[in-house]
Amino acid sequence: MEKLAKYRKIIQQILQDYSQQKPDNGNIEVESIFDMERDHY
Repeated sequence: MEKLAKYRKIIQQILQDYSQQKPDNGNIEVESIFDMERDHY
């Protein structure tokens, strides 16, 4: 179970880092949304 929590945290960090990059084509707002209960990212 500990590995699963570790992998979840790694995935969240990758997605948050990715969402911090600004799009090249205009004024687009990017948000990270995590549903921890259902593991939807």
